[in-house]
Amino acid sequence: MVIDNLTGLFSGRWRFLKTTAPVAPGPLFASLLDPFGGTLYRSDDGGDTWRPSDQPAGSVQVILENPTANRLLAGTLETGVLESVDGGATFAPLDRGLLSARVNALAFDPTDPGRLWAATDGGAHRFGDAAATGRCRPSERVLCLLDRFQVEVDWTDFAGVTGTGSPFPMTANTGGFSFFSPGNLEFAMKVLDGRAFNGHFWLFYGGLSTVTYELTVTDLETGVVRRVENESGGLTGGADILAFPAAGSGGEGSPSGESTAGAESSLSTVDGPLRLLDGRFELEVRFRTDTGLAGVAAATALSRETGAFSFFDADNLEVFVKVLDGRGFNGHFWLFFTGLSNVAYDVVITDTETGEERVYSNPQGEFGGLADTQLF
Repeated sequence: MVIDNLTGLFSGRWRFLKTTAPVAPGPLFASLLDPFGGTLYRSDDGGDTWRPSDQPAGSVQVILENPTANRLLAGTLETGVLESVDGGATFAPLDRGLLSARVNALAFDPTDPGRLWAATDGGAHRFGDAAATGRCRPSERVLCLLDRFQVEVDWTDFAGVTGTGSPFPMTANTGGFSFFSPGNLEFAMKVLDGRAFNGHFWLFYGGLSTVTYELTVTDLETGVVRRVENESGGLTGGADILAFPAAGSGGEGSPSGESTAGAESSLSTVDGPLRLLDGRFELEVRFRTDTGLAGVAAATALSRETGAFSFFDADNLEVFVKVLDGRGFNGHFWLFFTGLSNVAYDVVITDTETGEERVYSNPQGEFGGLADTQLF
C-alpha cells in the first residue's frame, strides 16, 4: 500500500525520523506516537509517498541504521528495541533484558562500533556485538555456530535455583552447555547447512540433564529465533530441518559437518573405545543406517566424564555420552546419553574393574536420550 499524504490518514502526534547513517538520499520515516501503539511509515522519495511497515505494537521515536550489516534498529515508547533486516518492511524484537520498554535514544559505542546502547527510562542498556554487526560474538553465556547463530541456555534446577549455561564449543557447527561444573556437559546441539537440499539451516539438539531449561537460538542474519524447552525430569531431543530459512544468503552448502565459516575443529578422535572417569568405563557406539551401512563410531573425548561419537565425519558429532559418579547419592554410577542423529545405534558401556557390560539401543528414526542413575 502506497500513501500520498500522511496527514490525511490519521490525526495525532507525528514524529519524523531520519537515519543517522550517511546514505544518500536516505530513507525518511514517520511514526505516529500513539499511547496504544503506532505504525511506522517509510519514504524513499523525500516524503512524496509512504509505505507502512509490519511491526509489533509500539510507537517508534528513534531510528538507527547500520548499512554494512543490513540492520535497521528502532527504539519505541512501549516495546523496547525492534530490529529490521529488510529495510523497515518488517520488524521483530531485538533482545530481552531491557531495564525499561520505553527507549529514548539509540547509539553505537564510539570506542567499539560493534556494540549498541539504548537509553531507556530505566537507564542505559548495552546490547551484545551482534545487535550492530549481525555476526555472532562468543561470551560467557553465548555459543556461536557457523558465525551467524547465537545460542543461549537458561536453566532452573530442582531446588528452584536459576542460571545461564556456560558455552562448551566443539566444532564450527556443534557445541553444548554446562550448567554446574565445566566438564559436565548438560546439553548438546548443532546447526547444519542444508540449503542445497531444502533452502534451510537444520537444527539438532539433545539433553544430558533432567533439570528445566530453555534453549534460544537466534539467526543473526535473518532475526529468526527458535526456542526449545526441557521440562523438569525430561530429556529433550529432536531435529528441525526447517528451523532457519536461508533468506537470500546463498544456496550452496551440504548438511555434512563442514563449516561455512572456515573455523577448524580443536577436537581429535581417540583410538579404540572412549574412556571416561580415568578409564574406569569404556564406551563404544555401533551404528547402522536404513540403507544397510553399519560401523563403529569414532570417539572423541570432551572431558573426564563426557565424550562424543561421529558416524561419517569427524566434525559432525552424532551421539553424546557422560558418566557421573553418583555413589555418594545412591551408591551407583550414572549414565546419560543423547543423539543428534536418528539412525539406529547401540551404546555399549563396560565397567573395566568388574567386566560388567550394558547395552542401550536407539531405534531407526528416533532421536534418543536416556538417563540411567543405577548403571553399575
